[in-house]
Amino acid sequence: MKTNKQYPSRFLSIAALSSATMMIALPSTTSAAEASSQEEKPPVNRTVIESYTVAGSKEQAFSLPGSAYYLDTGDIENLNYQNVNQILQQVPGVYVREEDGYGNFPNISLRGVDGTRSSKVTLMEDGILTAPAPYSAPSAYYSPTVGRMAGLEVLKGSSQVRYGPETTGGVLNYISTPIPSDEFSAYGRLSAGNFEDFQSHLWAGGNFEAPFGGTLGVLGEFYGRTTTGFDDLDSTAGFDAGDADTGFTRADYQLRLSWEPDWEKPNRFEFKIGYTDFDADESYLGLSTQDLRADPYRQYAASRKDNIDTLSTRMHLRHRVDLSEDWQLSTTGYFQRFHRNWYKLNNLVDPDLSLSEALFDGTEGYSVLTGTAAGQLRYRANNRTYKLYGIQSDLNGYFETGDVSHEIRTGIRLHHDYEDRFQHQDVYNQNDQGVFVSVDEGAPGSQANRRSSTDAFAAYAEDRISMGDFSVIPGLRLESMDYKVENRNSGSTERADLTVLSPGVGLEYRLTEDVMAFGGYYRGFSAPGPSGAVAGVEEETSDSFEVGARYRNNRGFRAEAVTFLTYFNNLLVAESIGSGTSEDENIGEALSRGVEILVGADPARLAEKSFRTPLTLAVTYTDATLEGDASSADPESIFAGGSDGNQLPYIPEWQINLTSGFECQRLRGYASLTWVDSAYASANNSSAEVNPETGTPDARFGKVDSFTTLDLSLYYRLRDGLEIFVYGQNVLDEEYLVSRLPHGPRPGAPATYGGGLQASF
Repeated sequence: MKTNKQYPSRFLSIAALSSATMMIALPSTTSAAEASSQEEKPPVNRTVIESYTVAGSKEQAFSLPGSAYYLDTGDIENLNYQNVNQILQQVPGVYVREEDGYGNFPNISLRGVDGTRSSKVTLMEDGILTAPAPYSAPSAYYSPTVGRMAGLEVLKGSSQVRYGPETTGGVLNYISTPIPSDEFSAYGRLSAGNFEDFQSHLWAGGNFEAPFGGTLGVLGEFYGRTTTGFDDLDSTAGFDAGDADTGFTRADYQLRLSWEPDWEKPNRFEFKIGYTDFDADESYLGLSTQDLRADPYRQYAASRKDNIDTLSTRMHLRHRVDLSEDWQLSTTGYFQRFHRNWYKLNNLVDPDLSLSEALFDGTEGYSVLTGTAAGQLRYRANNRTYKLYGIQSDLNGYFETGDVSHEIRTGIRLHHDYEDRFQHQDVYNQNDQGVFVSVDEGAPGSQANRRSSTDAFAAYAEDRISMGDFSVIPGLRLESMDYKVENRNSGSTERADLTVLSPGVGLEYRLTEDVMAFGGYYRGFSAPGPSGAVAGVEEETSDSFEVGARYRNNRGFRAEAVTFLTYFNNLLVAESIGSGTSEDENIGEALSRGVEILVGADPARLAEKSFRTPLTLAVTYTDATLEGDASSADPESIFAGGSDGNQLPYIPEWQINLTSGFECQRLRGYASLTWVDSAYASANNSSAEVNPETGTPDARFGKVDSFTTLDLSLYYRLRDGLEIFVYGQNVLDEEYLVSRLPHGPRPGAPATYGGGLQASF
């Protein structure tokens, strides 16, 4: 194939580099003089961040030139959070839009970028791209299982030039459970809650002396969750919903192996393989606004066949070698396959309406959805397979030129991914009793039968140049992409290519050991997918600036304040979920500016008490507006009708999170209070549920509610390593409209509660 033939030299270059790495890693002889010189060399006082992380730790995040946040295991487990949206609300500058109430389909926005399907965020797990097809289809229905993670990292600002392909928004890196450093460790967490919610997380492993030399590490892990869901499916005169579920099941397995040979140079080999099986009775269909206000957890009978089934396999092989005391090389080969089939109600055939147009009480379309009138309903089998694989190599080093020190970070990556669509549609004929009396089945592949693929080459270089207390960190990122779209139904093949440079520079000044001022500029970009590229859609570019300051002391107090401004050119809007848009489109220019504040303290520690009272406050203000009228060519887009100065959809101005705790000898408890401002669901900034371009009623337009949630947990230690716990989320049972996408108003999750047991040894 022509596309694949363009890259063998690049792959050979990487292979040669990896081979050279292996040769360097093998046992070698060193002269006595060289050994003596190495021993006498004083240790370098600098921060070393492993290749699988982007911030390293809470402490190391303090030293980065851009905004960086590290959420550790406690930030995830203390409140029994299994939903990535709840966890990220602890981080300033991050907005999330719920879709199913469980975080299975996150929509994450960093500093005002379009959050649809998290497509403007570079998603990684252990430093490796993890979106199913990050170049060809970044807005896919996949997110790593946060319940099995040991940490989360969020990176914004000039530091993100090291990561791509999405550099407009920022980076979200999931840190999976590491192999324990002890000879053997194990952990188990089991819980049960309302809506028949059962959760389990188990792992065991350790390090031991390998019979063939060196140290061998192993970790086996399982995470499982099942729930019947909080929505209640309607029954009709001819259809009994009975005990129909609206929940999901998830099973996640992982094996991790490592080997550190007893060679002269420190080496580490690591292999990780994981598998996830996810099945959910989830629908694109929402409710009418009137029905949501009356009963937010209702689900119309017309969506009773909706189901998404996904399978994911991921693996990587990583080698790291300390070439010297000051230089480290890490090379990783990776592979991931993701398949999903979302069989879901797509639209009405009779009457001819989109679902969001039918969500108005008393209309003919509404009667069909609720099963009280005859009609025809079209279900679509969104059957797709995604695959990615590649190899990346990162070289980090340190040297000095006089009084100036340099910390070098460089890397290259060769990558291939694709999205393969093999979709069909079925039309169900419904009688006036809400019964599906017959179905007209579509042929497999008749709705869509195409493959969109991308070959990508990426490289970056960054130098932290330090002169005493002042550092300047210039960096540059290159992304080169070759796209191909193969339509098997028409027999056509189309190609396009795109090369983009993203420069950035960070500034840092340490006023004291505890106070640091920083700032930076970077030019971000977001690339269209293959179909958009061959159609002439341009990449989105952005110019981003930030200025901030950090403070911390040795008594547990820390504070950070950052102001940012980002100017977006050729704003790239991902396929508007639930609308008629078939491809990405450029809709104009936008400006996002705001302030992020984070304060952490322990009043009890400051008062020198024996117990602990950790407290964290995160405040975000964002003003994200259009600069000029939106130029959307699609009348069904939620950006249609957007005028100069209007707020961007789903970007509330304010978000505040206060998390507190109490920890003593046997008892500990935590509370998290979150308030999110209201926002517009469309760029025309109207409360009316009317499409401004067509003048027709459309439930995707209007506003989303402000809301307040309170989460609580309490732990009691029975003995060392064994605790029982109870938890409650949204304990105030607030009912609120959280989204109008994909098709109409959707609620946030109701009050959930439960309890369980966790043990470690």
